[in-house]
Amino acid sequence: MHPETDTPVTQQILLSADLPDQTPKLPPALPCSVPVGVPDVKGPAPAASSASQTLLATLQTVLPAILPWDAAVSPVPARRILVAVSGGADSVALLRGLHALLPQRNLQLCVGHFDHRLRADSADDACWVQELSRKLGLDCLLGQAEQTAGSEESARAQRYAFLLAAARQMGCSSVAVAHTADDQAETVLHHLLRGTGLRGLSGMPEQRELASDMALIRPCLQVRRSLLRQALEEWKQEFREDSTNASPQYTRNRIRHSLLPILRDEVNPQVDGALLRLAWQAGDAQSAVEWMARSILDRLSLTADAEAVRFNRREFVSVPVAIVREFICLLWREQGWPRQALGADHIQTLVKMIQQGTPRRHSLPGRLMACCRQRVMEIRRAP
Repeated sequence: MHPETDTPVTQQILLSADLPDQTPKLPPALPCSVPVGVPDVKGPAPAASSASQTLLATLQTVLPAILPWDAAVSPVPARRILVAVSGGADSVALLRGLHALLPQRNLQLCVGHFDHRLRADSADDACWVQELSRKLGLDCLLGQAEQTAGSEESARAQRYAFLLAAARQMGCSSVAVAHTADDQAETVLHHLLRGTGLRGLSGMPEQRELASDMALIRPCLQVRRSLLRQALEEWKQEFREDSTNASPQYTRNRIRHSLLPILRDEVNPQVDGALLRLAWQAGDAQSAVEWMARSILDRLSLTADAEAVRFNRREFVSVPVAIVREFICLLWREQGWPRQALGADHIQTLVKMIQQGTPRRHSLPGRLMACCRQRVMEIRRAP
């Protein structure tokens, strides 16, 4: 809100998004020159019926568990959330659901929209989201890529860099995205086909750290996409359709529109539910493995600095391999070493060095070198 007029504010962030920590530039907001077709949403929320009631009940249950809060502060201060809104059905349903809870929950909302510039008319989506935000009485930040991303991974990095910068600009502690149970099933299948471990099979968490000062939350991760569409129908709320969501150019679209329908028709009509159960069970198993690896790290007599780590590898002689693997991943995160570059083959070699003492030396990504010297395992950065 504008501090003097108490009216919603829209700002545009122009940001390359390849550098998450850069300071965003804030020129005047884009003028909205297209008809947006947003119904009047001022006043009390529409009366909830079946689908919308289920959505609101789910959000009521999930939010307390995934919102960051400080147990030492009482009463709990209002949590300010940046809601990522593309204009599509899922994100609009999340926004309307959270907005409906404002009278009951100690929440403050603002909206973030990022234009990837993948379509000639993508700026229309920004105008539409801007107008929806205005009618809801919410501040809105618009971001735009300086150049079109070359891959899905690059586009995702651009989007999250903008959301982090926008959330910080608006004083938020959380960014809410509208991933659904259907997205979760697609993610697990994608990870499975690409090759993954327990963590990948766990899919997306309901809450994770986006940065040291920011949480990423997924309040709709237990909700099916069809229910969100039904809720929008009950609220008579329009949304935007993104033509790129049907393009076979993107792996997720091929999984959603081609592979999963074949699996439902020819293998298992309940394949989505099976993938979701796999994610829950893998998540439980991963939590147990992480707990055991953390216990070892906490009690291990370990010498560490920014350049090297040394420990007694005899401590791991009878430890299950899965726990040793997780210990290695945990050690990499604690040291701030390049975890993404550490592949499965590297991890397996490190397991052999820790438990069997062979090979004696092994070169690792990030100019790191692992060495075995009798009982001592040393991993150090090469000069």
